[in-house]
Amino acid sequence: MRMEIKNVIFDLDGTLLNTLVDIQGAINDALKSCHVPLSYSFEEAKRLIGDGADTLVHRSLGDLDSPELFASVKKAYMPLYRLYQDRHTLPFDGISSMLYSLHEMGLKLFVASNKPDSLAKAIVSAKLNSCLFKEVFGHREGEPVKPNPILVQRIFLTDRISPEETLYCGDSHVDVETAHNAGIPVALCLWGYGKYDANLLDKAEYILKQPSDLVSLLKHGLSTHEKGI
Repeated sequence: MRMEIKNVIFDLDGTLLNTLVDIQGAINDALKSCHVPLSYSFEEAKRLIGDGADTLVHRSLGDLDSPELFASVKKAYMPLYRLYQDRHTLPFDGISSMLYSLHEMGLKLFVASNKPDSLAKAIVSAKLNSCLFKEVFGHREGEPVKPNPILVQRIFLTDRISPEETLYCGDSHVDVETAHNAGIPVALCLWGYGKYDANLLDKAEYILKQPSDLVSLLKHGLSTHEKGI
């Protein structure tokens, strides 16, 4: 059976934008400013991200974590990341052309990110064509982060779109769980920050090796009997 997809909800960091260098710089400088004797390489920083700013700070502190130190490092990290977030961040290769193609095909495009809402909107505007997206939603203080499906459900309600006509696209286990918690299929992209083990690959309905694969997949319609590209 083939499904007609009219809406695509994208994760942001690791899916559309390569943001890790700026995140790495901000958390390392925040730790340094708080006299925490820890620093993370590019590869090590991958293990910190994916579950929102609070979890990133907790992970960065490791065994040194305490309520007082967490509060200090987060207070230092947030303005640094706001300052740093577009220094090196760029779309992954092929993302811009993929987004334009999907837009020209008439699909409605959305972003649902664990990045703070104001920063998510700002970086999409700075590094992508925000006119291509119907809505960009990030995390709001006091609300749960993904894999809680609150952002996806907000998109359903705000834009009155049908889950049966919606595909989620992300790069990590958080995204797979978010999509499934919202009751929609997920296309897992392999160019991001995820730990692409057999278990994760098995859980995703569709696998994308490069951004153009999503265009090909949606041009032909999703099949419930196909694993993906």
